[in-house]
Amino acid sequence: MHSFLIITTNNLPEAYYLAQYLLIRKQKVAVINIRRRSLIHSFRVLERLRKTHGLRYLVDLLIRRLFAIYCESKEAEPFPNFDKICIGTLKHKVEFHECIGPHSPTAIQFAKTFSPEYILLAGTPILKESLFGIASQGALNRHLGISPEFRGSDCPIWALAQGAINDVGFTIHFVSEKVDGGDIIVQKRVPLRKDVGFSQLLSDLQYRASRELLGVLDEIISNRPLKRTAQMGEGKHFPPAGLTTVRRAKRNYHRLLQLKHPI
Repeated sequence: MHSFLIITTNNLPEAYYLAQYLLIRKQKVAVINIRRRSLIHSFRVLERLRKTHGLRYLVDLLIRRLFAIYCESKEAEPFPNFDKICIGTLKHKVEFHECIGPHSPTAIQFAKTFSPEYILLAGTPILKESLFGIASQGALNRHLGISPEFRGSDCPIWALAQGAINDVGFTIHFVSEKVDGGDIIVQKRVPLRKDVGFSQLLSDLQYRASRELLGVLDEIISNRPLKRTAQMGEGKHFPPAGLTTVRRAKRNYHRLLQLKHPI
């Protein structure tokens, strides 16, 4: 039996998709859930984004968030079976801790007490080594982007917005201090399909990446060593995509769908 600590934010379904699989495989599982940011913390994050990317970008990002229903269809859910009832049931089957910040003393103490072999990131803010370093065998992340070329947030959207259609995919990697920059375990590019819309593409990508992560977990449970490859090159770190970027990505994607043979 191995021990896994899953860290997530706002009880994301993808975290409990992993938890359910590990419980079925009779592994030791714990979950740390980071509650929604406080208003003050949210303002600080927005201010950092403004300083780094400018006021125009920040306004564009806020507009996207205000019109989230318009920008991203809620019909395409990657984990439709993991509703509040299912998540609530699973929370009672694992060791569970909830916190405001992942690096709070209570969260660090919970992680140290649980003493995981592996930490699994399932939708978290950037974590410090003081937390992910607690795992004796390492922390793993399912990143929806091709690292190192596309690191950070909303990488499929940024790739399509830039016309990098061959860089839509995912990377499963060890966590390091460099965001999305640790050794790669699995990396796959996902070909675009005519029968899948934009929101469904993003949903399918999430699901395929999580399914691939289950394969990695199966390797661990079966006591097979993980192959790891160091990332070469610096690449680029992307912030959350604003409305302009989302619209450009949609236009590029729909234009590809109209081609006779989209890549």
